[in-house]
Amino acid sequence: MKGTPELFGGYLRGSVGNVEGAIPESSLEFTDPGIHLQDRVYLEGEWLVGREAYEVGLTEGGKSSLVVSYSGLEASAVLRSTHPGGTRVEVTQDDEYLAEQERGEDLQRDSDGRTYLHVGEPKLYGLVKNREHGSHLLRLRFKGGRVEVFALSFTAGVVPESIPSN
Repeated sequence: MKGTPELFGGYLRGSVGNVEGAIPESSLEFTDPGIHLQDRVYLEGEWLVGREAYEVGLTEGGKSSLVVSYSGLEASAVLRSTHPGGTRVEVTQDDEYLAEQERGEDLQRDSDGRTYLHVGEPKLYGLVKNREHGSHLLRLRFKGGRVEVFALSFTAGVVPESIPSN
């Protein structure tokens, strides 16, 4: 099974799948088309497409999101909040909050069952750890402050057929 390659933010190496396209160094209002091809990033809400990152504007009530259709075992993202105190980002897979056994090391669950991470310093955040390789829809919903998305990476896992048996 082929896994999704690393996807980068920004206009230099990024690939926005929205019909609006991306205008370098400009803030645009994006609309999620609802159809998500693999190897593309889809934006919803107001975003600035910078040189090496997509930056979500100040959001109210989680109206801005980033969506990726991916194939893999695990998903991670390099993120940084530029908002004092950090930013909450809700994470869903296949439009569901993640069960405990599916959550990456940086995901938490609130009292209402929503899975989220708190983005502060720039680092690689572990989002999803599935038990099996598969195709999924990952959605990051931004709740309040500014966040830069530098990259999304996916682990395909070991395919048993590729291990030599002696």
